[in-house]
Amino acid sequence: MGVPPDLLNMAVGRAQREDLTPPSCYFVPPRHWRDEVPLQQRLAARGVAPAGPIVILTFELAPSLSDKKAKHSLPDIQPRLVAVSKTKPAEMVIEAYNHGQRSFGENYVQELLEKASDSRILSSCPDIKWHFIGHLQKNNVNKLIGVPNLFMLETVDSLKLADRVNASWQKKGSLEKLKIMVQVNTSGEDSK
Repeated sequence: MGVPPDLLNMAVGRAQREDLTPPSCYFVPPRHWRDEVPLQQRLAARGVAPAGPIVILTFELAPSLSDKKAKHSLPDIQPRLVAVSKTKPAEMVIEAYNHGQRSFGENYVQELLEKASDSRILSSCPDIKWHFIGHLQKNNVNKLIGVPNLFMLETVDSLKLADRVNASWQKKGSLEKLKIMVQVNTSGEDSK
């Protein structure tokens, strides 16, 4: 059946997070996505000879998610790997982009703004998608909205913050919709 390309990109993102460099890191899909050819044969077929230890990355759907998907006919959506690029230089972001990674995450507004505005990244990575993954303070909303290629805000945790993000995005006048993830306290605990 073959491995979906987005999942192969997971190996690159994981390798960078763990400070490994390909080809030391390989993605091994779940059994139902591959035939039973051993890893060494698959690598040899690609002309890859590992220079060091092999790190095997795996990805499996949780059984409950698989069951729900089959039961309710959810749309077939590819998972998206967001490579966290904090503290990594622009050169590493460009290298990961050149290996197929498109989504990158930062958890500090200032660091995201600096990296996303870097002329090398802007010229080398036209399809890059930036995700903000840290806690967003209301006083940093306008800075964040000014980030080039901002794709998703993953940390909206209050109605006031959502209203401020919405107002700032509308002022920007972008034709694209900003994707957000809303954090919901399902346990009712004050500490969450």
